[in-house]
Amino acid sequence: MRISVTESGADLLDPADFTRFHVESALPAAQIDAALQAAGAGRVDNDHAFVSVAFLRSHAPAGDEQWGEGLQKMIAYAQSKGWVSADGEHLQAHIAAHAG
Repeated sequence: MRISVTESGADLLDPADFTRFHVESALPAAQIDAALQAAGAGRVDNDHAFVSVAFLRSHAPAGDEQWGEGLQKMIAYAQSKGWVSADGEHLQAHIAAHAG
């Protein structure tokens, strides 16, 4: 699962891939932060993005009940690693640079 961030917003890519999770963008961190916040997708804090669980759920493939189960397993794994915000509403993700 990847969150692609551009000047025009944030999109969830590969939503059924629960084995990887990152934010990718060619933008500088401040612009990634602004785009994530504008899209209701999360925020940047230091060198990591914190992606909103609500944003992920809102982009669930229609009619795919197994997707919700996969997301819950991914969240549980993230919790076991300490990659969840204190309020439990955001998952920590590294930011991968890519040529837009």
